Amino acid sequence: MINRKIYEVPNIVCKMKLEGHDSPIEDVNLDDETIISASRDNTLRIWDKKSGECLRILKGHTDTVTSVVVENGIIVSGSLDNSLRVWDKKTGECIRVLTGHSESVLDVAINDGKIASCSEDLTIRLWNLNTGDSIKTFKGHDRIVSSVVMNKDIIVSGSWDHTLKVWDINSGECIKTLIEHGDAIECIFLEEDVVISGDQANIIMIWDIKVGKKVGELIGHNRMIMDVVLDGNIAYTCSKDKTIKQWDITTGVCLKSLEGHSDAVLGLAKKDNLIISSSADGTIRVWDDRSENAIVTLRGHSDEVLAIACDDDTLISAGKDNLLKVWDLKSLTLRKDIPLPYKSWIWGLALNNGKAVASSDDGTYRIIDIDKEEVINKLEGHKSGTYRVVANDDIIVTASWDNTVRIWDFNSGECLEVFKGHTYSPYSPAITNNNKILSGSSDTNIRVWDLKGNKLRVLKGHTDEIFHIATEGDIVVSASADKSIKAFNFNTGELIASLEGHKDQVLTIQIKNGIIFSGSLDHTIKVWDLKTGICLNTFEGHEQGVKDLTIYKDKLISASYDNTMMVWDISNYIRKSTDTSMSEITTDQDTLIAQLQMGRTHNILPKKLVRPDLIRMIYGLEPLDSEEDYDSNAPILSSIRGLVKNWRKVGRIGHAPWLHQLFHLFKEDKLELEEDESLKTILNDFMVGVGESENLYWLGLLRTIGPNPSLYIPEHWSFKMAFSGQGPAPLEEFEWHPLGPGINNMELEDRTETALVFKATIKNIPEWIMPLIKAIVVQLKDDRGDIQDVQFNDFILDEEGNWSDIAMFKIDSGYSMEPIAFVDVTDINIIYNPALEPDFRGSEIIDGIRTELDEFKRKIFQLIEKRIGKEVSQELETKISTKRKDDAKEFRLENLKNSTKAKHIFNLIKTRFREPRFGTIKIKIGGTKAFMDKFLEFLEPKFIFISSGTTIASSILLILTYTVIFNPELNLMGTEFNLFGETYLFTEIIVYILVYGFLIIFLLISIISWIKYQRKKKKQQA
Repeated sequence: MINRKIYEVPNIVCKMKLEGHDSPIEDVNLDDETIISASRDNTLRIWDKKSGECLRILKGHTDTVTSVVVENGIIVSGSLDNSLRVWDKKTGECIRVLTGHSESVLDVAINDGKIASCSEDLTIRLWNLNTGDSIKTFKGHDRIVSSVVMNKDIIVSGSWDHTLKVWDINSGECIKTLIEHGDAIECIFLEEDVVISGDQANIIMIWDIKVGKKVGELIGHNRMIMDVVLDGNIAYTCSKDKTIKQWDITTGVCLKSLEGHSDAVLGLAKKDNLIISSSADGTIRVWDDRSENAIVTLRGHSDEVLAIACDDDTLISAGKDNLLKVWDLKSLTLRKDIPLPYKSWIWGLALNNGKAVASSDDGTYRIIDIDKEEVINKLEGHKSGTYRVVANDDIIVTASWDNTVRIWDFNSGECLEVFKGHTYSPYSPAITNNNKILSGSSDTNIRVWDLKGNKLRVLKGHTDEIFHIATEGDIVVSASADKSIKAFNFNTGELIASLEGHKDQVLTIQIKNGIIFSGSLDHTIKVWDLKTGICLNTFEGHEQGVKDLTIYKDKLISASYDNTMMVWDISNYIRKSTDTSMSEITTDQDTLIAQLQMGRTHNILPKKLVRPDLIRMIYGLEPLDSEEDYDSNAPILSSIRGLVKNWRKVGRIGHAPWLHQLFHLFKEDKLELEEDESLKTILNDFMVGVGESENLYWLGLLRTIGPNPSLYIPEHWSFKMAFSGQGPAPLEEFEWHPLGPGINNMELEDRTETALVFKATIKNIPEWIMPLIKAIVVQLKDDRGDIQDVQFNDFILDEEGNWSDIAMFKIDSGYSMEPIAFVDVTDINIIYNPALEPDFRGSEIIDGIRTELDEFKRKIFQLIEKRIGKEVSQELETKISTKRKDDAKEFRLENLKNSTKAKHIFNLIKTRFREPRFGTIKIKIGGTKAFMDKFLEFLEPKFIFISSGTTIASSILLILTYTVIFNPELNLMGTEFNLFGETYLFTEIIVYILVYGFLIIFLLISIISWIKYQRKKKKQQA
């Protein structure tokens, strides 16, 4: 039985790019009509959400605007100028300025007429929105308070001291401190009892604040986390790695990575289907996660549409407005209105051979001749209101709130049987192909009957009312108030699948070719693959709950409480379900989008087709980042999408990161699988493709390099390093110092956590070679003997064509009490990717894909020639063919297993690495003790000289004293002695001995200090 939480991956498209700010945009927020942005240019801007037009610029802050929130037409902003400002959104007027923080305001939150703000002054303040008065100040963090959120009862704050604190708004007390983060916290989000926090170490943590415990982690970004929002079980995060990621917080799986910004993504907001992101590239992007658009919306009802049915090319609909509407499905137009001769809400409709059967509240069903527009029969017998109804050529099956199901003769209207057994109202009947009757009830069960009314079995599994059932073959699927969908084999009674994913009651269901369509009170329709239990897609568009569904050929029709019906194209799903070579996970469209986003198609697609803007073009939108005319390319996209028919091929030509994560989850045994599930049932051919794609790396590399590797591989390659001592400060604030072969000086403030941040940069390495380098490990050693490895394993290509990564080296905290520390680079180690070493498993793998890939390329070349132009096609064909001719034997796929060229290139890359030489980093630690440290450093050599001289003189006096003491002429037992013409008591001599003894000890300490000083001096001169 499949019973797994779904991994839903909606298509997310960038709709708009808003440009206007002169500097990076720190934060963004939105309401129903507008988007508000806050920027480092000291201004806020108000944008029209639909058109993207800038409506108003808000000026008043004198420094960077760090945060913005909006509620009921009021905008509140925080700034580095230490103030908050309250604005009227409609007029753009600044209503009031809130002052009180002594340092920069980093974040603001608003709720129920109150404002919370946090600051670099280590405090959180609570303000009255209407008066601007400061109500309370919350103190407790040890470092900068970077983020704050609130609801009616609590405030949650995040700080650079690595902690989250939960504050009681009324008492002002800290009621919980959450300690799990290992680095400065940058952002937090609060919804009910769930808090999500992100830190500068790229870790996102999920907390249950009711119990004060961490319940999950999201790991995937490779730069610090800047913002996070939550929508149900889906979280969206943004980072300085320029991406936005979508997560399922129940599993920790990254569902999508949104790419498009050219610099750090600093802020996020989410409302309905829109995701708004702000970036250091100075732009705002508006993303739409609505995965499908309806073909057409049918409008005509003046009230809720409660029931629909179709037959041949006719659709009928009814609801609360007492009208039976007849639609033509070929033209998707309204054919006629039939006023019903009785007043009732129509909860159920059936249509057969031009005759409609409609339910009513009075316990009767009426048969209506559509052509004659009149009631031709009345089915009476139920003792209460009626609900859904089904019919075929011979019989009608009805359900009623009197707890019975009845069978009627279609032609005569005679009641043939009454089925009793349900303990509560049966809402939905069904007729199977082998003349069994099924009924789903509010008693949570489905009953199976024969035509004589004999109960065959009861199907149990739901925990709440069953609103609708549908059948196909020997399968019955059910929609329930418990928010789940269940599938049973009604002949055996076996529960086949339990599907969860809707956020509210599931009201209606249909099944065709093993694909299930479910409509819910959460306004959405979900598409499920019964075989795998995977949610293939989510249709969004209705503004209220989806009450009924029906299928007409390759179209799905939905009826909603929002008074509309929508028609959806489902041909892709019902056709795909009959083709075993197609994806079992998601749609072909998602596949193409994923591979285009990654841009890793290894010569299978021309570069013109590997652009992020193609995602927009698939949806008929204008490109945002290119002046090229994509219109001529558009017709071939669907054709190429059709060529990508199975996951094995997709795995080879560039797999999406979220699928790659699913693979690792499976390999690490973190997916909750039933006993009869396996790798094949979840990932099937895709996993095979991923496993074999490593061999395709060398295929692409050999084609790119050609016969002369020296032209592409530098004679010598190494890397450069720079360092900064600003610890966990934001990256753009780092002051980088090149690390050279001499003495490299760095001054740090005195603090218990002392850190150096290193940046490694590789220059002049071709993009194709970088996947071979798994990591560069630099060993660092300080003068206390402590050794740490700094690992650079996530190099990113910058605009200058260089590859760089950043890592941190934490210095022993004990140095906070000392004036100077020394750090040396003692070893450098290159770790190469073992999965990409040219050690091929044999030609049996390559032979199996050669024909497939060649045929795939041939078809694409044909499409390019036909749609884009013969010149582009020939250019690409010639490029690859020429490289093959240069060394025909080497480029034959079956010979890759013994490719001497691949091994030669790999060895060249390894041997040509030149290990750079770096000097010593001298770190001066100042701060509050800086003056004393400098004074001691100045005094140290003079102090040693003075103390040494004094000790020598004292020793001479001591020797003279010994001479007098041991002079035989002196009376040792006497009470006094003559020494140098002076008289000394015996006790005085004893005191001198003790004092001089201490001086000898002091001399030893001085000698040790002198040796240590000389060693430091030599190290500085080295």
